[in-house]
Amino acid sequence: MPKVFPNPQLMQQIASLMPHYCDKCGHKHLKGDLEVVNVDIDKIVCKLECTNCKNVYVFQVNSPGDGVINTKKSAVKSDMNTDELKRFSDVENIVSEEILDVYVSLSEIETIEDFKMLFS
Repeated sequence: MPKVFPNPQLMQQIASLMPHYCDKCGHKHLKGDLEVVNVDIDKIVCKLECTNCKNVYVFQVNSPGDGVINTKKSAVKSDMNTDELKRFSDVENIVSEEILDVYVSLSEIETIEDFKMLFS
């Protein structure tokens, strides 16, 4: 399904819901600091980076059927840039069994050769 980025009117609403000041240093955010990372039918994921201290927030804008828009913000400590966030925001959810499989596989590694064997 092709991604349809939000129309300017919706972006104006999203910009009004974004935090206006950085929680870490108090610097004022500008609308240009906001980037859309991913668009789904019922939500939009946005990234907001403080231009002063580089603190990064990722927030999700939910748009339920009744037309009421709400957001949920979380601070992120990551070295991922926006392109990487966009690339990985559209992947399928990781299930617990996959994580356990990786954990078990890695726990059996004793040498670098064992590690290389995992990928051959």
